[in-house]
Amino acid sequence: MAISVLTLGAAGVIAMQKATLIGNTNARNLATATVIAQGWIERLRVDAQSWNEPAGVPDLSDTKWVNTILAAGTWTEPDQAVAATSPIGAGQADIMGADVYGADTSAPAFCTQVRLTRFTTNPATCTANALVANDPSLCTLYRMVRVEVRVFWDKSMRQLDCTKALPTDYQLSRYGLVYLVSGVLENNSPL
Repeated sequence: MAISVLTLGAAGVIAMQKATLIGNTNARNLATATVIAQGWIERLRVDAQSWNEPAGVPDLSDTKWVNTILAAGTWTEPDQAVAATSPIGAGQADIMGADVYGADTSAPAFCTQVRLTRFTTNPATCTANALVANDPSLCTLYRMVRVEVRVFWDKSMRQLDCTKALPTDYQLSRYGLVYLVSGVLENNSPL
């Protein structure tokens, strides 16, 4: 009888250990993905410092990320070619959240995608812009870009192919997702 009670107690402890391990792993993955997403928000803010408006003409050509991602207009993995020539960030990260560049043999565990949206391209056309037609005060935001960053990972920690699109159904039982939204501003300081 004592052995039966001991066995039941041990089984309960083992079940608690498993639940604790799974909970800790999920918390670590969520924290790592959040740090990766925050890092990309900051990278884009720094990159936007190269966005200026010489002679009154918006110029995004000096930016490494903002120009190419904004032109895509959809969820985009940050360009590996840019990351390879200047290690300022990769769209893939290993299990610890460190960037995985093209020649790196580390298995990517986290994938980052970014989407940028301009509120309006020119204050003169903002009244025709459907986004701000009802609120002319938004016309002052033509120097601002909405930044959306999403980081996803396979909950079973299988290696990911970040170049493939995330399934449209997101398979929430398989993938973990973190979304962060922010904004970047044009650097309008005098040249």
